[in-house]
Amino acid sequence: MINRLVCVMEPGCWYARADVVRAIAGGRGDRCRFEDTLRKRGLVKRALNATWDRARKCGEFPKWLPQPKWLYQLTDLGVEFRKFCLLST
Repeated sequence: MINRLVCVMEPGCWYARADVVRAIAGGRGDRCRFEDTLRKRGLVKRALNATWDRARKCGEFPKWLPQPKWLYQLTDLGVEFRKFCLLST
């Protein structure tokens, strides 16, 4: 599963965790696995999304957040692992 997550991500681009998991048709458990495996192994780095708005008041619509709080990008190690995965398929 790790190789599918990494192969979906293009080097230099920022992604929301849910978007990457959705691209491989994963579920909620895969979103947790994304954080637990890729970040802990150093394959992706995380940064705060500049367009994320925390200043919403309670009960204000929309109830869902249009922008994710965190965005993820492949690290140098992640780019090398992606190349390896693409060569092996």
